[in-house]
Amino acid sequence: RRLTVNWGAKSARSRIKKTVREALEVSLQELDIAKDGEFYTSSKVNPERIRDRSTVTSPNLKKAEFLPPMEVANAIVRCLEINPRSDIDGVSKVVSRSLGIKSRSTPITDLINAQIGNLVVSGKIKLDDGILDLQ
Repeated sequence: RRLTVNWGAKSARSRIKKTVREALEVSLQELDIAKDGEFYTSSKVNPERIRDRSTVTSPNLKKAEFLPPMEVANAIVRCLEINPRSDIDGVSKVVSRSLGIKSRSTPITDLINAQIGNLVVSGKIKLDDGILDLQ
């Protein structure tokens, strides 16, 4: 789906879908890429990178459904490294700006809050009276 949106196509034909799926499976088996939910990342890319999308020409790249959750989680951790003991809204603002998103839509806020929740559950960060901090 992301390929068709970024290519400006309305849909991908079954042959294209099949070829892309096969290429992804081969790359996964050869450890060239890693899968995180619906997102694939090259093994050659720094897994902790946070990309600034402020200059992208495709507005789709700033939509919540196109933001890798792992990248959002990394931005949250980086925010708390720089600004320890921050409130949730403050972290959400800094994270969205670090991703190059000037105004937060509800889906973006929901994605950031979901990743905050995942990080709290995993023990990487803690939440105490609405204040977030690293463990």
